[in-house]
Amino acid sequence: MILIFLSALLGSIVTIGEPGIAKVSVTKTREIDYYILTREKPLIINVDGPTWLRVYTRILWQEDMKESEKYRIIVERDGEDDRIVKMTAKKSGVSSVFGQDVSKWRSFYINVPHETHTYRFFIWRASSDTILLRFGFQSPERWEELIPISYESLIETIESEKIYAYYTGEAEKDVSVIINGPRKIKVVTRVLCDSTFIGENVYGVAVYDGNELIKRVSYNTEKSETVVFKNSPRIVPSTKSLTYIDIGDGEHILKFRSEKGAGKIAFAFYIRGSQ
Repeated sequence: MILIFLSALLGSIVTIGEPGIAKVSVTKTREIDYYILTREKPLIINVDGPTWLRVYTRILWQEDMKESEKYRIIVERDGEDDRIVKMTAKKSGVSSVFGQDVSKWRSFYINVPHETHTYRFFIWRASSDTILLRFGFQSPERWEELIPISYESLIETIESEKIYAYYTGEAEKDVSVIINGPRKIKVVTRVLCDSTFIGENVYGVAVYDGNELIKRVSYNTEKSETVVFKNSPRIVPSTKSLTYIDIGDGEHILKFRSEKGAGKIAFAFYIRGSQ
């Protein structure tokens, strides 16, 4: 049975079956409807393309959870194409549902092709038995690749049948980019792991503007199960980590340096619009 029909200029969403609805309180006076996804009952929708679909997610928060929790969702299109979405969220300090705490929202995008397609959402791995989903029509921000002026080597990944360029560096070899501000830069990092690596890896990156330290970040990552390096079977990439840096006026040379014994790190850089 079809319960709900949502429309927009770019397409439409039709839910299939009778998905439960959870009203998430985001303020004292405002509630937002989320669909309920459980291990026993996948969520199924039909979407008219072409369009971009933004999927917002939250998990029900349990008292015994860590400071941050990882969870994974399988997105299946037309019963064939599977995609694993991995996210990490912390407890929300303001939102709740049915009087129970929830995580902060995390989102991802789906590029819906022409014609109508059926999407099924499954819980794959999560500490919570329930994940809340909400949908909107919104395309991701457009970013252009920024090629470094200094790096150790170029290595390519295969991600969702597309090839992406990464530039490696380590403690003795910075990866450097030149950028004209003001603008924002997005930095994607992956650790190069041995194919036999199991478990988690904690690593850090220091960012310098010239010789001045402007940012230091630390990541907790693991070996990717869906992304591989092109022509490099003996090493595999970790899951990706993201950071964003706002750059002021003028020309800047940013240097990215590996810390905390991470070994070799692969970097990719993106900016909004052309310089």
